Amino acid sequence: MKGYGAVFQASNTFYLNESKTISCGFSFFYVPPRTSQDLTYNYKRLQLSAFARMLFFDKTLSIALSGNNLLNDYSFNWRSGIPVYSKAHYNPRYARLAVSYSFGSKKVRVQQREGSNSEEKGRVN
Repeated sequence: MKGYGAVFQASNTFYLNESKTISCGFSFFYVPPRTSQDLTYNYKRLQLSAFARMLFFDKTLSIALSGNNLLNDYSFNWRSGIPVYSKAHYNPRYARLAVSYSFGSKKVRVQQREGSNSEEKGRVN
């Protein structure tokens, strides 16, 4: 194709138990090779990322493991009328372990206060 392109993308989260305390998921995208209108040839690009997460202590403690660019194939390659070739990885492969804890009470009391302009609130012009 000359001057046209497409992107195919899918992502999903799976809950592995009824209380939704264990989950995993993925994100994937693929861009097929194409030639843009300025006659620059763009090679295919694809990326796969995944995660797993567990919640503990009434969902106050979260432990998550994620990986980005698992296929290590998210690279840009291009050629044009001038003999130019370049290949670079702009989205590095990595793994991340994240631990977070929510402090404080989940039973927060919110007191409704009347604003200074409450009589104007219901008025219609």
